[in-house]
Amino acid sequence: MAAAAGHPVPPARLDRIRADTTEPAAPRATLLYRDLTAGYPVEGEQIIGDLVECAHRLGVAVPLLELVRPNLRVHQARVG
Repeated sequence: MAAAAGHPVPPARLDRIRADTTEPAAPRATLLYRDLTAGYPVEGEQIIGDLVECAHRLGVAVPLLELVRPNLRVHQARVG
């Protein structure tokens, strides 16, 4: 999506971002992930929803984000 918006990310940087944010024990886990796993409210629409809407405007398919979005809505409804 960044490349479609005119801001390509170098492959090595992308690999590092993935490693820093997707490993369960990563010290740089995202706040959304930490809040979600702790059962706290999350800013799903503000983060994931915004990414989905931006992707749609750019014509980029984001099927995983489209699956995550309603799941975060359910989580948010449960925890308030």
